[in-house]
Amino acid sequence: MNFLAKVSPIRLVRRAFTRMLNVESIPTFDRYEHASNMRTKDLFQFEPFNDNELVNFPRQTEGKNYELNWSLASEWFTVWGNAYRNPDRSLLMKHLKCVRDEAGNAFCKRTYKLESEVAACTKDFEEVCDDVKEYLSKVPNLYVEDAAVASGRLLETRIRSVTNDPATALAMKNLLHRMPLRHPQTPHPLGLIVARGMPTTFTAIGEDVHSRALTVLVGGDAPISTIVKEVAHAMDMYYDQERGTIALPSSNAAPIKGPLTKCVLPCAVTCSDKVRMVFGLPRNAVNPLVESKSLYCDSNAILCRQGLSRCFAGVECDESGLHLDHDMVLNQKVYRFIEGDNLLTLPDEVLFVEQEQKEGEIRDAATIEKLLMKHVKNEEYVSFVMDKLQGSVFRTVTGSSLTGLSKSM
Repeated sequence: MNFLAKVSPIRLVRRAFTRMLNVESIPTFDRYEHASNMRTKDLFQFEPFNDNELVNFPRQTEGKNYELNWSLASEWFTVWGNAYRNPDRSLLMKHLKCVRDEAGNAFCKRTYKLESEVAACTKDFEEVCDDVKEYLSKVPNLYVEDAAVASGRLLETRIRSVTNDPATALAMKNLLHRMPLRHPQTPHPLGLIVARGMPTTFTAIGEDVHSRALTVLVGGDAPISTIVKEVAHAMDMYYDQERGTIALPSSNAAPIKGPLTKCVLPCAVTCSDKVRMVFGLPRNAVNPLVESKSLYCDSNAILCRQGLSRCFAGVECDESGLHLDHDMVLNQKVYRFIEGDNLLTLPDEVLFVEQEQKEGEIRDAATIEKLLMKHVKNEEYVSFVMDKLQGSVFRTVTGSSLTGLSKSM
């Protein structure tokens, strides 16, 4: 009562009348009752909201996909900024720091090291993998490509490529095989993690304890060609693991490997009127074969019982002499996607590019094995090739004659 005695009655009436006017002036569509446990109608606790935001929750935009983020989190990545899954080429071209011409081509320059300068990391793979993922968890953009190495029902192997560099992401997008997009949590037997900007340049291959995938780690300024070689090597290791081992119960000898049904070979494949395997294809012959649309792969072909396939769906071409159309030119290299079937027939001809030998057909098995061993460097693979290509014609050619032959391929 002492408090009321000090306050003028007129002032109390004025304040009550003002509060009544303020409450009545609030629009009815802005009044909101709490849906869970609110018992009073204290409207001042809540701000007006948009119904669309509630209906569309969770609000996802390009680079903000909750399913992808949870999938990356299960593999020990933390998405600090944006994560783009299988981004369109236009988005990657937009993110490139490069010079563009009137035809829409992007010319990029990166300070990559030579292949011979990139060393394999000798530290514990799990520790290195955690360091790479921790580094990538602090970058503004991650580019994820869910694709495949090799193609076809019997050969394709899913791979997830994660990098913070749009140029590397665009190159791998053109090199890897495209597949229907499935749920982000779909298992992938192979993994590729490229962390640009790390202080050291290295490569490493091992099993990721989080994704359970045979993973290729690349750090620093390794060139794209090194990444391609490491992924092909990982693919070969995965095929070797698929063979398994067979224990011999009647012997104390170590278990033997299962039968060899497919292998990765360091040779090119061309297809037009005939299917040809080419060992030792010179780099200056790649562009003419690409322009004539007769090149199937420039290396890392896969030989199986059913025929020929390829690890990668794209090839590395030189900028000079190549028709450019909205391409990325990275250090004067173009990574071009090559259309082709999943599986070709066994080759009609096998060509060895040799400068020191005469051109002609080879019929001596010992000579063929010697030439194969020079390129393949694996006796078991050589025996497999000799067994599967009994109906093929083996020939030696020179680089100059191969250039002329490429016009008819």
